[in-house]
Amino acid sequence: MKQLIIISALIAMLGVGSCKKTTGLPPTAIASFNIVNVIPDAVNGVTPIFGTLDSPYHYADLYNSIYYSGSFNYAPENGVNSLAIYQSTDTPTAKFDNYIFNGNITVKTGAIYSLFLGGDTSKVDTLLTQDIIPFYAPSDSSVGIRFVNMSTGSMPFSVTLNGNPASQTEFSNIAYKGVTGWNKYPGTSAVGGGYTFVLRDQATGDSLTSFTWNYTLYRSNTIVVSGSEAVNATYPLNLFQMNNY
Repeated sequence: MKQLIIISALIAMLGVGSCKKTTGLPPTAIASFNIVNVIPDAVNGVTPIFGTLDSPYHYADLYNSIYYSGSFNYAPENGVNSLAIYQSTDTPTAKFDNYIFNGNITVKTGAIYSLFLGGDTSKVDTLLTQDIIPFYAPSDSSVGIRFVNMSTGSMPFSVTLNGNPASQTEFSNIAYKGVTGWNKYPGTSAVGGGYTFVLRDQATGDSLTSFTWNYTLYRSNTIVVSGSEAVNATYPLNLFQMNNY
């Protein structure tokens, strides 16, 4: 009789557990949203705020600074989201009148986006992309890379591997706010963990600067071009990588 009572109790407990699983609310629909600081004179960082300042959810945003050549991944809800960005040294106001960017973004559930902030703090320029990140299986031992040109006012660039002639390009005609496709490279032990690329003037083939990409196996990176190629520029050409995983 005791065994029958115990079994009946266990069945009842399992039934309660099943009800909790089937009647729970669905998870919030969100997207992945990378914000990238490509503003050279924003040396103290920028702080994005989704929504309004009177929402408790956004208090944590006030403590997150994205410094120049850095990025941070947010998770806005599906649909239209208001987004304001200010310099981290400023104090946000309720009227949003001291922000360097203020607008709306529309995202889809499960989609991946990147918002590149360029120009300077007096006039911010933006580039928004919806990204489809390549997947590399462990058996493939591959890595992926793309380039984004956020060098304000620049002429088109090309990219070669270090040691190759200017005519042997990996990427070409990367105009301002241009985004290349993804190139796949071997990530085997023979490579040594990195590739060195040379950024060139597309028209002349002249070498402008170089960058060593230290990849993570099976993953992808975006290489961002910032600064200026002008002689004696306050902020010279700079390349940095951001993770797309």
